[in-house]
Amino acid sequence: MAITILHWAFALAIDTTPGDDIQVYCMYRLIGVSDRTQLTDAIHPIHLLKSDEEEPTHVCKWRGVGCSDSLTILGISWRIHSYRRVDFHWMPGTTMNVIINRIHYSHYTELCTRKLPRALRFCKLVRCGLHGNIDLRTLPMNLQILDLGFNVFAGTVHLTALPVNMQLINFEKNKITTVVVCNNRLPPGLTGAYFHPRKQKQVRFRCLDADIIDHRVNEKFYRPKASERHLVEASMRIHDIN
Repeated sequence: MAITILHWAFALAIDTTPGDDIQVYCMYRLIGVSDRTQLTDAIHPIHLLKSDEEEPTHVCKWRGVGCSDSLTILGISWRIHSYRRVDFHWMPGTTMNVIINRIHYSHYTELCTRKLPRALRFCKLVRCGLHGNIDLRTLPMNLQILDLGFNVFAGTVHLTALPVNMQLINFEKNKITTVVVCNNRLPPGLTGAYFHPRKQKQVRFRCLDADIIDHRVNEKFYRPKASERHLVEASMRIHDIN
C-alpha cells in the first residue's frame, strides 16, 4: 500500500497521465532521480536525449529506450561509458530486453534477481560493477539469455532451477568459485553456460546427480556460436532501439 501511494504521489508531481505513472517513476529511479527537478542533471551525463529540444519527461523518447505503439517500455539498450550510477532494481516490469554496458550499479548491496522485470527475456549487464553473490534460482521465468560477463560476482551459483526456456548463460571474467549443477534440471535448449574466471583462477564444478557434469557447463571463454548470435539478434528485434 505504501509503495502504491508513493507511485501515485510521484505521478502527480511529474504530470503524467494515468497508466504512465509507474513506468515513468521506475525510469526516473533507474537513473537515480527522485523528482523532476533532478532530471536534467541526471540525463545529460549519459546522453539520453537525442537533442536539447527533446522533453526529458518523455521516457519513450530517451535514447536507447524501445517502446510499443501504446508507449509501453519493452527494451533498454545503453552502451555508454559513464560514471553515472543506475539502480537495476527499478527497470520497468514490462521490460523484455536489456543491454547495459559500462554504467555502474548504484547499490553496495547484491543484485536481487527477484527484483528483475518478470517479463525479461534477454538480459546483458556487462562491465557494470555488479558484485557479491547472485541467486540464479529466482530469475524471471521467461528469461532466455543472461550475460553478466566482466563483473565481480563471487561465491557459488546454482544451476538447479533455471527458467525452462533458458538458452545461454555467461559469467566470463567474474570471481565465481563454485558452480553447483543438476544435469537433469538443465533446460533442454541450453546451448552453454560459461564461467571463465578472472586471472586464471579455477572454478570448482559440483554435480548433484551424476559423476560427470553436463558438457554445456564449462569454464571456457564465451565465443558466440552462430545459433547464439541468432538468438541475440532475434531477441533485440522485439522492440525498436533508437
